[in-house]
Amino acid sequence: MHIIALAELLNVDARELDKALLSRDYTDDGIVPEEIAQDLLSLYKHYLGQIITPEKSNSIPIHLKSVPIIYGLFDGSALTYIGKSVSVFYRLAQHVKEKDFDGIWVIESSRKDIDIMELIYISHFQPRDNRDGKEVMQVIRKLIAKI
Repeated sequence: MHIIALAELLNVDARELDKALLSRDYTDDGIVPEEIAQDLLSLYKHYLGQIITPEKSNSIPIHLKSVPIIYGLFDGSALTYIGKSVSVFYRLAQHVKEKDFDGIWVIESSRKDIDIMELIYISHFQPRDNRDGKEVMQVIRKLIAKI
């Protein structure tokens, strides 16, 4: 598959994707082996399929206090920040000092997927306080490493 076609399917810059694939010797003259392209697309769709729509809450279930979680902060009805933590109460205490929010959302994750899932949520929902434009390529680089 041509790198440009794969980049369009993943909605990323072709040059950035080419660099990421070259770092693992997964491309040759702009052509990505079909198996690699399909594995990458399959992984990306798998993680996208795990997204649930964040719903604002004012509490966190106590059983989530020491497990890997993805969390979101709300200001009114707007999801303004997404992060990850293995100690959610400690992390939220830090945010109280730094951010203005009036609601939260949490979802349990696994340690092995927490980094990718955080980036997937950020790239999908694009909260105001997370926007640096790099999330999708960060996800792709992590997925390439799994292939």
